Amino acid sequence: VFPRVTPEHVARLKDLNARMYPGTQDISNDEYNRINLAFHETYLELETSSLLKKLLRINRLRLFQFSLRDWGKAFCAVNHAEHDRIIELFESGTAEELSRYVTQVHWSFNWQQGTES
Repeated sequence: VFPRVTPEHVARLKDLNARMYPGTQDISNDEYNRINLAFHETYLELETSSLLKKLLRINRLRLFQFSLRDWGKAFCAVNHAEHDRIIELFESGTAEELSRYVTQVHWSFNWQQGTES
């Protein structure tokens, strides 16, 4: 979907990520999770293959089960920083860089150490 992301999509990603920033708002876990899903849906909705979209959504829900868990402040802080990097890569990176970052960092579950491996 990388070539189909417009400045309007990037603006939406920035807005959603700002709403998720830890400490700036007192939002419920359910609201945080809803915003997080909306962040990723902003670009996933651009996928033209309905089968691929369905598989991505199923796998994401299986991995995170966001509506069932409070991920805590440490996760939220790292998640926010990683979303900032995703936005930067949509703005000035390449599809390959973004793909590598999402799969090797954002989905790495290394947030407990606070590092990007």
